Amino acid sequence: MSHIAVLVLTFFHRHMPQLIENGNIFIGLAPLYIVRKGTKIHSFLSNEREKEKWFLSLVRKEYDIPKKSKLSDIDDEIISEVTKGYTLNYLKGLGKIFAQLKSL
Repeated sequence: MSHIAVLVLTFFHRHMPQLIENGNIFIGLAPLYIVRKGTKIHSFLSNEREKEKWFLSLVRKEYDIPKKSKLSDIDDEIISEVTKGYTLNYLKGLGKIFAQLKSL
């Protein structure tokens, strides 16, 4: 929200609080993201959360993402692939932290 909008709301709050209490004051906000495909506009997204939901819905339409109820339902290959990437990233992060601690 811009500082001008805050000033206007402050004016209404101090001098005409009944307008705010009755719900007669509205703030128009432009969308943060516009979803397009070519020249066709599909949707307007006002924040990061809406963007993430939109991307997830897109992924769910194109890919099958079943919910696994137990770890035993997942193949060993998938578990080793996922944990390998996670472990490497985790170890890289720890290496950076230890390097910073050594330099102190």
